[in-house]
Amino acid sequence: MFKKIGTVYRTLRYLKLSQILYQIKFRLGINIYLRPSIRLKEELAVLKTFSYIKSTNLFETNPYQFQFINQTVTFKGVIDWNYNSNGKLWIYNLNYFEFVTNTECSEEQITKIIDSYFKQYKIIKDGKEPYPTSLRIINLIKIYNQIEKYKKDFFLSSNLLARTQALSNAIFLIL
Repeated sequence: MFKKIGTVYRTLRYLKLSQILYQIKFRLGINIYLRPSIRLKEELAVLKTFSYIKSTNLFETNPYQFQFINQTVTFKGVIDWNYNSNGKLWIYNLNYFEFVTNTECSEEQITKIIDSYFKQYKIIKDGKEPYPTSLRIINLIKIYNQIEKYKKDFFLSSNLLARTQALSNAIFLIL
């Protein structure tokens, strides 16, 4: 009995008062409020738009020409989303889709590029990693807001949702 009391004492002596109170609260079901909860007023939670910063990456169509980190690659016909001759950072830049948001592409060209990406999605390797996925989600949301066709397109919105869920699952696996 004294051994158990000693163990409890040696455990509790290092806890702060707030930690002890929270233990009491959760173990006994007592409502103790140490700090007022923070509530966000809905009228203050307004999304504001802003102009995006343009990057220095170059992109041209017909044939597709990409320049990231001062390395230019030209694809004739189909874009190779797994192109690895210039390193992983170059592949990441290709898979971000930032080049589409920073250039004056037509809606038809953007649609063609996005469709090409999702047709090859099953064989894409490095582009599925969490970092390029997170940046691609941001850029696809920008595209989604810019192009009227995608606002009505269930495919892109459902794909964005799927990629976001996959990303959150990957983050929880890391934690």
